[in-house]
Amino acid sequence: WGPDKVSFDGRFVQFSEMFVSPKPLQQPHPPFWSGGFSDGAMRRAARFSAVWQPTPMPAADLVERMGALKKASDAIGRAEPPETRMSFRVDFGKSSPADVIAELSRYRETAGLSAFQVNFHGNRDLAMLLDSMERFMAEVKPKVS
Repeated sequence: WGPDKVSFDGRFVQFSEMFVSPKPLQQPHPPFWSGGFSDGAMRRAARFSAVWQPTPMPAADLVERMGALKKASDAIGRAEPPETRMSFRVDFGKSSPADVIAELSRYRETAGLSAFQVNFHGNRDLAMLLDSMERFMAEVKPKVS
């Protein structure tokens, strides 16, 4: 993502005098997102990430891991830890819009999350996925925005 021509001679990959194009708009690079929840993952997120995106976990575990992320950020002198944007699974075959609203609200209240990365599960085809997305936007988003 820096000046061209680039070369690399690693253990598994080698290339020489290549051009990387197009370059990202964000400089010096796009913001990094990371996952994981181990102490090592918290240290990596504190050092490199703009956003920490853990997989779904119980709210109490999320709050504990956010504390570990804050501690890892403090240890390297980072003023604020990365934003937390937890993956959240929506499956309207198993949960009603009211259930989804309650769960999202609980994570907001318990962990202070302001945004989620939403994954739609349980869809057998594109039409079902689009219906789930439209239902979420019409029935859930207005209640949790």
